[in-house]
Amino acid sequence: MNLRFLLLLFVGVTIFSINSCVPPEKKDFTKKDIDFNDPTFRKILDFQYKRLPDSILSYISDKNPLYRYAAVSAIGSIGDSSKANYITNSLHDPEYIVRLAAAHSIGLIGNSSLEDSLINSFGKYDTLYPNTQFNEEILESLGKIADKNTLRLISTVKTYRPSDSLLIIGQVKSIYRFLQRNIWTTEGTDRMESILSSHRYKNKARYYASEYFILINIDEINRHKTSLFNQLKKVNNPILKKNLVLSLGKTADENIMNYYFTMLKDSLLNTEVKQNIFKAFDNFPYEKVKDMAMISCNDSNAIISTAAADFFLRNATPKDIYPLRDIAQNSSDWHTKSTLYQAILKTIPNYYANTKAIIINDVKKLFEQSSNPYEKASYIKAIGYDINSFPLLDELGIKSEIPVVKTTAMESIGNILQNINLSQYSQGSIKYYKSIILPLLLESLSSNDAGLISTTAEALLNSKIDFKEDIVDSGILDKTLQQLKSPSDYEAISNLIKLNTKYGITTTINNKIAYNNPLDWNLFDSLKDTTKINIKTDKGDIVLLLFKKSAPETVTNFIKNINSGAYNDRYFHRVVPNFVIQSGCNRGDGYGAGNFTFRTEQNYMEFDDSGYIGMASSGKDTESMQWFITLGPTPKLDSRYTLFGKVISDKNILWKIMLGDKVEKISIVN
Repeated sequence: MNLRFLLLLFVGVTIFSINSCVPPEKKDFTKKDIDFNDPTFRKILDFQYKRLPDSILSYISDKNPLYRYAAVSAIGSIGDSSKANYITNSLHDPEYIVRLAAAHSIGLIGNSSLEDSLINSFGKYDTLYPNTQFNEEILESLGKIADKNTLRLISTVKTYRPSDSLLIIGQVKSIYRFLQRNIWTTEGTDRMESILSSHRYKNKARYYASEYFILINIDEINRHKTSLFNQLKKVNNPILKKNLVLSLGKTADENIMNYYFTMLKDSLLNTEVKQNIFKAFDNFPYEKVKDMAMISCNDSNAIISTAAADFFLRNATPKDIYPLRDIAQNSSDWHTKSTLYQAILKTIPNYYANTKAIIINDVKKLFEQSSNPYEKASYIKAIGYDINSFPLLDELGIKSEIPVVKTTAMESIGNILQNINLSQYSQGSIKYYKSIILPLLLESLSSNDAGLISTTAEALLNSKIDFKEDIVDSGILDKTLQQLKSPSDYEAISNLIKLNTKYGITTTINNKIAYNNPLDWNLFDSLKDTTKINIKTDKGDIVLLLFKKSAPETVTNFIKNINSGAYNDRYFHRVVPNFVIQSGCNRGDGYGAGNFTFRTEQNYMEFDDSGYIGMASSGKDTESMQWFITLGPTPKLDSRYTLFGKVISDKNILWKIMLGDKVEKISIVN
């Protein structure tokens, strides 16, 4: 079987090239022929959203290609591995679009027993159908389910020319998907390096190759260090450049470090690349890079100064406390200032008691002076690095009326409990800390605040101090579970069920969310295929085109939320540099949700660029209100989150957004 596959891999492109001018004998059914007004098509989609795969199976062999396509796609989106075998015959369907759906769905389902079915289908139709997207899809799906031997076969194919872009992209995506499952070979690394290092290949293929080198181990990076370093010096593409910066940083090579210093001095260098340089600094000798990082903490660009401050949060030493405090006191940006105070209080030894008390008092004053909830939360996080801060965290945080301040305080308590070194404390000290912390935990669990309950349960799940007897004896867990409501409190319920399991408590509550939000077909019909929305922020407007037909349920629910005003006066409560900006939380702390959910829609879109909008979730089929926009290609999000639109205005606004920036209003443009 593998020998046949290898022959197909090598010759498939040649067959394609010879026959590329041979037209199909009949008109293919294409995506343009998909009729969303067809009642049966809609019925299949409704079965998909209700998660009723058995009701879909009969349509897989229907004479109508529209229904076959819808059924095969639905089985993939549902992801029921027990139904995977039903779609293998669809890999040989007379209609190209159905075969494509089958290859994609098998990858989504992830059933390794279907590897041979994919291999048997590879290359079969290239002589009749010039479009090689089918083979691309097979290659990627093999990366999600196949074994190391298949990876080695795929990696050694070098006959694909740069002009065979779909096959090349299929190859690199396959190798990348294997690595996501921690399967790799030296041949795969060599192939990725050859594609990354040549401008003849499409940017998309090179993006995947550059993402590969972020994930692969240091030994493989070192084998290609010279080539990768040469590429870093030559490429102008900021996506490739920022990924190469992260990869090469792992080598801790002094020549590379010095080149990073030169890059940081370039005022025209892309901000995202600079952000990744500070991440890469983590790998180099601290004393050699800290001066450059300190200088950058004073940068006039708050995004750069905050990235530099984050470096110290991860790496600072006690002797840097005073210079960092000077920088923090003089910083005009609260993101940078609060992060530096976090670094100081995380680093300062307990025997600096007087200095620590002074700094905590400084932070407390900053907290009290601020009216910004996210700035307040950042100072709470700083205070939370002091193990003796429980009373202050309670006073300023737990008792606060601001959700993000409240949950940040409990997250800080959780971090202390998770990271405490018990060997450094006597039994008497541990008993003392328990006497202070236990009342806070019990009070928080009985608070009726789902976000606070969720963070408290998580703190207990990860705590090195054992609270089991006290929590179980109180009977609080069962009482709290009875008060919470699904689906809005899904995350809190999940964490409490996990805590019950940890403590050996049997619970009868099932946190599986019932289907509660059918697709509104009337609203769907009222929307144009080119529906656009405008996100008005305090940094500027962001205009997006929504993909109505790729994610019908997601788009209609998003529009419902817009029409209800649910997205107005919200904040960007989560900003991860070079990854995503996230908003839509009705609490503002990431623990909010509506009293409804809708289904994850596994469509054919990929997060292969910046500016894609997707729905955040706490797991499959838990989408409700929160959304995010990507800041670059993010292939790790593919097949996990619903992609339903793309920014079509000037995307520069995206990189100006910082934690706590405001979404003033979202409106429908047309």
